[in-house]
Amino acid sequence: NTRNKVQDEIFDTVVNRDRSLILICWKGHEDVKDAQTALQQYVKEKEQEVKQNPQIAPTVGSRYYQLVSVPAARVGYYLPGRKSAVFRISFVSNNRRHVINVIKTGSAHLDEPSPELASLFNSIEFDLRQPVRPAAPKSPLPAPPAVEPVPQPDLTPPPVSPATPTQAPALAAATLSWKYDDKVHSVEMIDFEQNATKKYYDPTGNLIRYVRPDQSQMTFAYDSQGRLISKTRYDQTREQYTYDGQADRLASVTDQLGKVSIHYNPQGLIQEFIDAHGVTSRFDYDPQNQLRGVQRSDGESVGFAYDDRGELQQMTFDGKNPLEFSTSENGLTTTLREQDGASESFEFTTSGQLRRATDALGKTTSFNYGPGGQLVSTTNPLGETTRYSHDSAGNVRVISRSGTQDKVLLTYTKAGLPQSVTLPGDHKFQFEFNPFGKMTRTTDPLGRSFGYEYNQLQQLSKMTFPDGSSRNLVYDSAGRLISDQRSNDPATMYRYDDRDRLVEVTSATGSIRYEYDEYDRPTRVVDLWSGQLTSLQYDQRGRLIQLNDSLRGRTDYEYDKSGRLINVRNAQGQQVEFSYADSDLPIERRQAGGETVRYEYDLIGQLKREDSTVTGLKRYDYDALNRLKELTTPARGTRRYEYNLSGNLTRVQAGQAEFRYEYDPTDNLTTINIPGGGQTRFEYDGAGRVLSRKNALGQLRQYRWNNADQLEALTLEDGKQLSYQYGERRKPVQITEGQNVIRSHEYNEQGLPVTSTVKDQRYRYLYDRSGKLLETRNESQQTSVGYTYGNGDRVSTVLLPEGKSINYRYDADARLTQVTGPSGAEVRIEYDDLGRRKSQLTGKAAHIEYAYHPNGLLQRIDCKQNDGKLIYQAAYDYDSAGRIIRAVLQDKTFTYAYDSQGRLSETVYPDGRRETYEYDLAGNIKKRGTEERKFNVLNQLLSTGEIALQYSLTGNLISRSQLKETIRFDFDALAFLQRVALQNNQTVEYGYDPDGLLASRNSAGKMTQFLQDRKNIVGELTDGKLDRIYLNGNDLDQRFGQVIGNEQYYFITAPDHSVLAVIN
Repeated sequence: NTRNKVQDEIFDTVVNRDRSLILICWKGHEDVKDAQTALQQYVKEKEQEVKQNPQIAPTVGSRYYQLVSVPAARVGYYLPGRKSAVFRISFVSNNRRHVINVIKTGSAHLDEPSPELASLFNSIEFDLRQPVRPAAPKSPLPAPPAVEPVPQPDLTPPPVSPATPTQAPALAAATLSWKYDDKVHSVEMIDFEQNATKKYYDPTGNLIRYVRPDQSQMTFAYDSQGRLISKTRYDQTREQYTYDGQADRLASVTDQLGKVSIHYNPQGLIQEFIDAHGVTSRFDYDPQNQLRGVQRSDGESVGFAYDDRGELQQMTFDGKNPLEFSTSENGLTTTLREQDGASESFEFTTSGQLRRATDALGKTTSFNYGPGGQLVSTTNPLGETTRYSHDSAGNVRVISRSGTQDKVLLTYTKAGLPQSVTLPGDHKFQFEFNPFGKMTRTTDPLGRSFGYEYNQLQQLSKMTFPDGSSRNLVYDSAGRLISDQRSNDPATMYRYDDRDRLVEVTSATGSIRYEYDEYDRPTRVVDLWSGQLTSLQYDQRGRLIQLNDSLRGRTDYEYDKSGRLINVRNAQGQQVEFSYADSDLPIERRQAGGETVRYEYDLIGQLKREDSTVTGLKRYDYDALNRLKELTTPARGTRRYEYNLSGNLTRVQAGQAEFRYEYDPTDNLTTINIPGGGQTRFEYDGAGRVLSRKNALGQLRQYRWNNADQLEALTLEDGKQLSYQYGERRKPVQITEGQNVIRSHEYNEQGLPVTSTVKDQRYRYLYDRSGKLLETRNESQQTSVGYTYGNGDRVSTVLLPEGKSINYRYDADARLTQVTGPSGAEVRIEYDDLGRRKSQLTGKAAHIEYAYHPNGLLQRIDCKQNDGKLIYQAAYDYDSAGRIIRAVLQDKTFTYAYDSQGRLSETVYPDGRRETYEYDLAGNIKKRGTEERKFNVLNQLLSTGEIALQYSLTGNLISRSQLKETIRFDFDALAFLQRVALQNNQTVEYGYDPDGLLASRNSAGKMTQFLQDRKNIVGELTDGKLDRIYLNGNDLDQRFGQVIGNEQYYFITAPDHSVLAVIN
């Protein structure tokens, strides 16, 4: 707004969609229009250069937002977690430097700009990135077109006519046309799909209606002076505008969110801003009309100080945490210094390109440029240099690195698009494009082609894969993705509301709906098939404060005044608190009734120390490239790490043990060297798929892949071959060993298995419409396990043969509280306020009580009869690393000690006997007490005491011999144990279900069938009769009790679920 010009400063304002304020300060030119023209001209001049180096002018500061559409943008400083922020755009045009300062206040996120703000910078996009680095030339592998099935951003045009195109697209395959009225107003635009967008004007030339092809429209109204006074959006929400009486300045904006008011000082600068929540921001200026500070009524403030040249010198947040800025006399070196002493400096060339960047740790990265301004080399803090060679058009042709002969070679089309990329090892990728620059085909080093097709609007409409399958995409007239279908799979459909927000996704697995508040934040997510409902609540600053899941309960979030998370409480009563100092990095995390962890960081925010009341002190050290170099923990001792030029891990040292890794030129892992001399080697094809693995004994395993990158054949070390076949939905349908089918599957439209055959056993699965399993039936054995559900996906009943069942109950926070079975078997669980198990009722005669240490680790287990008599007790003590050092089980004391690598080194038994442990370099126990153990180069145990063991070529144990007794084991090609041969010609045979879980055991003619709930065994049938039922918890191998006949047994378990005692 040129009316607000004061000396050399011009302020413009934008009210963001969430009612926060953006101040735009244009400095270094005579008129806003001149700055806009200069910026546009600069972008135009740099278009070709941008293609090669999209970050040609880096940013200033360690925390920042980059404007990716303006390559010369240098963005200043932004503190995450602060509601106020400042950033700077700096660019040079016609030997003149232009500076734009943007000051933001309110609760908006700067990375979510409103359409109005975006339009000021020609739709500049905001992109949060890591600390400043100019990008190397484009990645040698162009990414395939992306598909984002999310609502498109609101790009509502401002109430003015858009500029007409200066020229038609080159080699256009379709026509984009405009129509104009007699006043040269654009009144209609017809796109490539013949969709018409229309605009209507009043007699004075003001835009009054904008109609999209789907007939949704936005309307505008003006007062007698031609000022915009109202705008009605596509969803019929309305914004109203008022102006002051002096300079036609915007005074208020009112819509469904509330009213925003703006007041000005006598110089025409904004003095007060009141947002829709009633929060007031006051702006103070110095005599030169430079902004001196912003004070908010909620207590937050930001202050500014300047040097004699008017350059920003210091920022202060809430009266503290100063950030200091200094710029050299020639303007080529900028330094940012924080309160903790951390400083970063950036040195630029006279053309605004970054020449040297030094971080807070003193690590420097340098950049060199050629005569045309192209980046020709970068040198990292380790002194490693990457070089770039260009052709006459400025395209990168060769990328090389110091210390290696490997190179990346690139060729281009006449339009400057990548035509081929050859990686080290002669792995060549080729690319084809249409006249609009859209990729249409990619060919990999194996000659496989991936195709891409587009509609007339150049939206990706089809992808074709080497296996012949395809993916089809359909859009509506507003350009939104509405259908996504791969080959014969059911399509995934997307539906939107009038504000372009995604409101429903429907696929073969169900339908999910979304609801939003007036700020476009999701407030409800409903799974129509499972019934799961998730609701979200926000505070007035847009922060999530509550998430309520109908299946998993409620979680609450609390923040401090700077927007940092300080408290989380979940449905189970578990609560975690966070404390901070002067940054957004937490210095302490406290779990109520449990662990406390303190954190320390280096000057660039890398974690240095982590001190836990449970796991002890961890120390971290980093190399010059900020990669983890050393990690010291109480549980594992000190581990050191080394990397190669590509950043791949090449060495890990743990104590005296050393692991080394080697890679090929394309960064595929080729060799693993383990302590003791063992070595594993890998070979790959041109697509990076592993072809073979050779172990330390020279035994070879080979792999073959199909065009869909699925494993097609596997040849094992013993010569056996497994073949895999896939159905039209890319699901495995058959596994064969030689000529024998050992697994087969059929699927429904949801991709769930409905029948599976394992050798001679056939299984059938039944589901409800949401995909929840209702029944698993073994048709060969005529047995089944059924399921019913309560709220959501929580199982309420497991139905067993003979009319028996296991029932589960949960509390309002989705915690398991009761398990009941036949014969009156029952387990009840109570929790304390922190969500930990407090007591467990076992049957009708006893109960178990649990007590905890202050750090949350289990301290004691007491099992008592209902009359109070103690019948079992266990107690535990821990060291600072959370390891058990003392266990008292029924008055019998065990003590444990550990070595510097965190391994068990000694056990003292209740009778005073001591047992020590020694380890080899690979971490195997080579001596236990007086018993010695031997291992081969594959770390397989060969002998221990008088026991000798042998293995197959595939690594399975095949015999165990002790004195004159030998037990033999037989495994199938999938490594499942099939048979155990005992002495006296006795054998035990095993069978498995399609999930690989134990299904049967046949011993001496006695058949036992195991009923699984796809996680744990729930019952056993002996010779067809159900004679054992298990009461399980939610976790794997968490067993509370069992019913054998009419007898009830309950388990007292350790923290790892191992059984300590049994109650009858």
